[in-house]
Amino acid sequence: MGAQQARTDERDSSSRSGAKLKPFNGTSNAVDPFLSQMYLWFLRNPRKFTDDASRVLETLAFMMEGTAARWASNQIRKIQEEGNNKSYMDFHSAIRREFAGGSDRHRTVKAAKYQARHCIGYTVLPLFQRVEGRCKAE
Repeated sequence: MGAQQARTDERDSSSRSGAKLKPFNGTSNAVDPFLSQMYLWFLRNPRKFTDDASRVLETLAFMMEGTAARWASNQIRKIQEEGNNKSYMDFHSAIRREFAGGSDRHRTVKAAKYQARHCIGYTVLPLFQRVEGRCKAE
């Protein structure tokens, strides 16, 4: 059995909980479940994932589908050129920024700006339109 087949069998094999790892394809609503899945995988296999580099590489191995594949390939290329010196938390944050629109703080600010724009459309703009309509009538 080849090394790649052994790796595939390992991924597909059931863990103690019976859960199987699922690849991440880059959809924004799947980021949190994917990162949670990887966190649990690392906790269940502490002897295998003893450092950040091994966690980064394992996470990249499960990102080779959909839009995540291009991003993961770029990250692998950077690792080949510069080495794997990124902490797992930095890598985790980079995944969130890329696929979920940023950190929790970034998403909160983004949501507030979105809400403010839409509230302006429902409150301020109709007021201006009414004022503008009166000016045209005069």
